[in-house]
Amino acid sequence: MKYLATLTFLFFFLPNTVDAGSLYGLFGIGERQYAVSARSLGMGGVNLALFDEFTLSRWNPAQWSNISPVRVNFRSLTSYNSVNDGASSTFTDFNGFIMGIPIGNKFTIGGGINPISNSNYALSQSDIVNGEPWNLTINGNGGISSFGLGVAFQITESFSIGIKNDWVFGKKDEEWITRFDNVNFLSTTYMKSNSFDGALFTIGLFKNLNNFNYAGSITFPLNFRMTREISEQTLEPKILLEKEIDYPTELRMGFTYDLDERYVLGMDYQISDWSSLESDFNGKFGAAYDIFGGIEKKISPRRNNLLGKLAFRSGFTFRRLYTGGLEESLITERALTFGIGIPAHNGKEIIDLGFSYGLRGSEKSTAVEETTFLFMIGFSAGEKWFVRRGR
Repeated sequence: MKYLATLTFLFFFLPNTVDAGSLYGLFGIGERQYAVSARSLGMGGVNLALFDEFTLSRWNPAQWSNISPVRVNFRSLTSYNSVNDGASSTFTDFNGFIMGIPIGNKFTIGGGINPISNSNYALSQSDIVNGEPWNLTINGNGGISSFGLGVAFQITESFSIGIKNDWVFGKKDEEWITRFDNVNFLSTTYMKSNSFDGALFTIGLFKNLNNFNYAGSITFPLNFRMTREISEQTLEPKILLEKEIDYPTELRMGFTYDLDERYVLGMDYQISDWSSLESDFNGKFGAAYDIFGGIEKKISPRRNNLLGKLAFRSGFTFRRLYTGGLEESLITERALTFGIGIPAHNGKEIIDLGFSYGLRGSEKSTAVEETTFLFMIGFSAGEKWFVRRGR
């Protein structure tokens, strides 16, 4: 108990530095977060059907039924983004945690705090209008997070179901600053703030069939709302009416295959249609989908040499960003990933490192092209509070 409590404190109060994240965080709810753990990131994003006691899937509560001791996963994420004009930025932050507690032989209770989106960016544009030079700077920060609770139930030895409810909260702030070189023109500051709240309800399934594991989940929005506040330099802040927004239903499916008990192959797919979400710009959002694939050489803590004990992972990610509809073209991300798992405490805990290198952009010359680099560190700790028997 004291061991896990100390780790929770340290991860929550790690020092953070925030300059800016992806420039695509300007749109909608911000940049969607897909990496659920450092292990998952190293395998390209695979997580729905991973079958072991170390991993807790964020998007499939049915997968929690596989843990035996109490399990806690922590993670911290660093992202580096550079765009085609040479600008670059770095964002480092605590990236959430998830915890699972097995009760008896059939039930597992779980939950945690996880990011849904982040929005940290800085944009600048200069031009001359009617002979007058001016500069516009747009700074954004914030994002959406969720606090989730759920339960997994093992119906048979090979089939489990799970449900989870995520209470969503967060705020996305944006500041527009216009400056003129001519002192006779007044510089202006415009502030916009969007606050979000609501819930996301997830149903998950998990099936083990010999060396194959199959999984799927679907997430429904519940009463998802947004409150907007705007203010200008010369005006008092004005709070606009709260309204429901069209957060889409998300569908996910995946599988893993154990090869010779030493390797695991996996693939996940998820899709959501954002075309009904309103845009602050004259355009539409589009459908988003993500394809994750990866392979892992499993951890072998009983090996004598260090390299033999480590887990090695690699994978690929292909994503179609929901902001692509604004350009009426496909804005995609292609990434290669790599990861390492380091056993600790005689294999009861694992330190995971995940890396991703990707490119974002489209065939349109007007779209922003980005190079992305993600580094995630995670820690999976376990303790026996309730002993699960008969497994």
